[in-house]
Order: sequence, then C-alpha cells, then structure tokens
Amino acid sequence: MIHGIRLFPWVSDARAKKQDNGDYDAHTYLDCSTCKMRQKEREWHSCAYVPKKKRKGFVIIPPGYPHERPDVCPGYLAALPEAIESARAYSWRKDGALAQFYDQITPRARLCIDLAAAEFRSVEQYNIRESARKREQ
Repeated sequence: MIHGIRLFPWVSDARAKKQDNGDYDAHTYLDCSTCKMRQKEREWHSCAYVPKKKRKGFVIIPPGYPHERPDVCPGYLAALPEAIESARAYSWRKDGALAQFYDQITPRARLCIDLAAAEFRSVEQYNIRESARKREQ
C-alpha cells in the first residue's frame, strides 16, 4: 500500500509528460487495464498478475522516483484503491475541503494523505530541478 501511495504521483506525472510530448503509449504507460504486454514481457516486468515465482524482477519505474524499487509493476501499485483514495483526499485537503471528503478521518487515513502530499511535493520539486537543469544546458 505504501509503495502505491508513493508511486501514484510519479506515475501520474510520467503519464502527463508522455501525453504532453505526444508519445504514442502515453495512455497505456503503466496502466494494467490497457497493458498490451505478452505473457513473457509481463513476467520480465514483474506484473502483479503473474505468479510470484515467474516474475523476473525488472520493474519499470517512473523517472525521478527516489525510493526503493517495488517488487511488482508500479502501474498496479498506483492503481490500488488506497493509493487513489489518498491522492483524492490530498486534493480535497489542498482545497480546504477534506471534511467534505471524510465525515471522520482516521489516523491511518491522515497518515496516507500526508504521505501522498509529500510525494506530490517531491514530484513538483523534481520537475523544478529538471526544468532548471534543462535551462542551464
């Protein structure tokens, strides 16, 4: 679950950048529902829908992702309900409307929202650094 919450902002940002660049695979990037990989490719990239013993361990991670490499495809982890809910709740919190999203927030939900907020800030900082680096070139 923690991997998914951490990965959600990075996967979302990478998809958005691919769309901005007009990449042909932008809509399928790390998206299980549209994945077109064959069985052997899924095994190679550690698809979560492949039995654990058949996974090869080469996991694609979004550019700039600063944490340990997950055991399964980040697209699967970022699509976990907890990751999506944490990102949505963070959005509501950012707009000052978290009470409208949750009637009563649990300590676990608060922790998940804080983790999502930190990752969204990390993505923003990464993009700022990358932009500055490109300007210097």
